[in-house]
Amino acid sequence: MFDIHYFANINYYIALSKTETVVFAAALPYQKGWFKNKCVIASAAGELKLSVPLVGGRNQNQLLKGVRIAYDQNWRHQHLRAIETCYGNSPFFDFYFLKFENFFQKKFETLIELNLGAHELIAEILKMNKPYSVQENLEKEIDILFSKKIGKEILIDDKVQSKYEQVFENKIGFVKNLSIIDLIFCCGPQAKELLNSSKQA
Repeated sequence: MFDIHYFANINYYIALSKTETVVFAAALPYQKGWFKNKCVIASAAGELKLSVPLVGGRNQNQLLKGVRIAYDQNWRHQHLRAIETCYGNSPFFDFYFLKFENFFQKKFETLIELNLGAHELIAEILKMNKPYSVQENLEKEIDILFSKKIGKEILIDDKVQSKYEQVFENKIGFVKNLSIIDLIFCCGPQAKELLNSSKQA
């Protein structure tokens, strides 16, 4: 079972690519400082964090499925412009940017709806035709991949990721385990192959 992240990182999709079916956990408590409402891409100045603002701020005291997105600031425009700035010179920008543009025109009410929408976009681009389901209730605590609550943080770094050429690698060096957005714009159709060829350490 997987926690649900916002444009999850490459290691997350390495793990996801090795499963037959995908089950997302919606009944976990929201915890700040994790990847449920943020992702990290690469800019000319280094890592750039994109965060989705939430109604009530980051200090949520409820289950993930109840967390709502705040629209009092135009974060969708900011995220799209950041992606355009960071990947405008990437090899596959013209192939995929319109898909992201269409995605950020949508207005999702809850964080879980946003993250599922982001996953569906990535799965479409990667041609990752795996069925998924959302587990609304957890009767007991079970191991959930990439969940801060369950204490699986080590899985974020515990993979062997295939190296690929990044847009700003000459300026800032190779940055490991960015959002899957980076791999898609830099590698295009080869992204899926790189995910499948990466192994657990």
